[in-house]
Formats: sequence, C-alpha cells, structure tokens
Amino acid sequence: MTNQFDRNNFVAIFRTIQIVFGTLALGQIFILAVFLLTIQNRSNDEAWDLNTVPFYVVPIIGITAMFLSRYVYNQNLLKVAPTESVIEKLGKYRTFKIISWAILEGAGLFSLIAFYITSNYLYVIIFILIFVFFLLNRPSREGFVQDIQLSVSEKDTLLKG
Repeated sequence: MTNQFDRNNFVAIFRTIQIVFGTLALGQIFILAVFLLTIQNRSNDEAWDLNTVPFYVVPIIGITAMFLSRYVYNQNLLKVAPTESVIEKLGKYRTFKIISWAILEGAGLFSLIAFYITSNYLYVIIFILIFVFFLLNRPSREGFVQDIQLSVSEKDTLLKG
C-alpha cells in the first residue's frame, strides 16, 4: 500500500462505506419523521390495548441487537488474515460493518413499527438509544486501523492525509 494508486483506491472505497452508512442513518430518520407526522392525528386510546406485548419485547430486542451486532462484528474480525492486502481487508471491514448496521437497523425499525402501531413514545426513546449506538459504529479510518491487523507502514500511509 505504498503507491498512490492503492491509497486513492482505498479512499474511494472508504468514501463508499461512509455513503452507505449515511444513507442507512438518513433512512431511519426519515421513517421516524414520517411516523411522527402520521401518528399525531391518531387517538392513543384505540392503540393502547396493543401495547402489552411490545412493552417487553421491544426493549429486549433493542438490547439484544446492540450486543449481537458488536459480537458478530468482533467474531468476523477474528477471521481476517494478516497476510491479506489492505483492499481485501477493507472489503471485509465493509461487509462486517454492513452486517452490524443491519442488525441495529432491524431493531430500530422494529421499535418504530411498535411505536406506529401503539402510539407509545417509549418506543421512540428505545429507537433513539439504538440509533445512538448505530451512530457510534460509524466507519472511520482510525476505527479501520484499530480493528483490522495492519502493518506499521500501512497504518502510517492510511492515517496521514
């Protein structure tokens, strides 16, 4: 990874990963906004009977998704061979991150759907907690270097500029 072509290729691929992350984040926010606007015209009395099961299930799924996304990500990182090229490692990093984000996004969307069905704002709070955890898992060069086994020269090349 010493020549400029590899660095440019790395930057382009990493930018794509950041775009995917941003798109997933904006999609969740868009769905939240649509549900908030739609729910304002509904009476809470008619939906309150539906609140018993999700009241316990949604927080359990949210907490489980946070732990599961981190566990799956860490387990997948153990499968990366130190002999692979930086671009191969970056491809695996992208895959592992997308899997982790998908787990979190699924739990977040589940809490939003529970909110939409029951009109209980507790599920929005749970979504916000999951979403903050989602944001904390954003891709970064420093995170890539820290998570993936790179040589010292590769780390220096990636982190400068």
